[in-house]
Amino acid sequence: MIDQHLAADETVLWRAKPDRSLFLRRNRVISGLGLGFLGIAFFWMAVSILFAGAVTPFVVSIAILWGIPSLVVAGLLIIGPLVLSAREWVNTEYVLTDRRLLLQRGILRPQVGVIDLRRLPPVEVQRQDGVGNLVLLSGLALEILGQGGRQRYQPAALVLWNIAEPEQVAALIQEAAQRRTSRPWNPAGLDQPADPPGGDAQT
Repeated sequence: MIDQHLAADETVLWRAKPDRSLFLRRNRVISGLGLGFLGIAFFWMAVSILFAGAVTPFVVSIAILWGIPSLVVAGLLIIGPLVLSAREWVNTEYVLTDRRLLLQRGILRPQVGVIDLRRLPPVEVQRQDGVGNLVLLSGLALEILGQGGRQRYQPAALVLWNIAEPEQVAALIQEAAQRRTSRPWNPAGLDQPADPPGGDAQT
């Protein structure tokens, strides 16, 4: 999906997907809650069956009827986050070109976010488990490309999750941004914002 948004004369400098195992473990807390819920449901159902002769059939029926939907909910809590994370991982990709940083994300309908390197905010590296996250701090201008056309908004921060060699990637992004900033402003460029940043317009 990203490829269709690349210009013919645009050079790809870096392309990657998040580390799969770490990306899928982002929702492990919810899955852990599901395991706990599953254990409680099994416990109550086992107690109800073991002590069926000591309590009234009504109490046993209530315990079993409560246990069955609890098992269903527990299964959804365990499996659901893993399925959604796996789908999101398939649709997630990061591409750095000599002009822009493109981020494809989403679960059902992935979108492509674009940051012009002329307007790249500070990049912070958060290292973990041999890989790391790249956090684009406040002040960025993100452009969403999709069927509805171009939409722009300014999120508080943006994260590239679970990237291998994050320090090297951050340096590559900043180097590409410096080269891009040093070039003359091209108001006819298709990937450019509507208004050039201050001081870059040519007279």
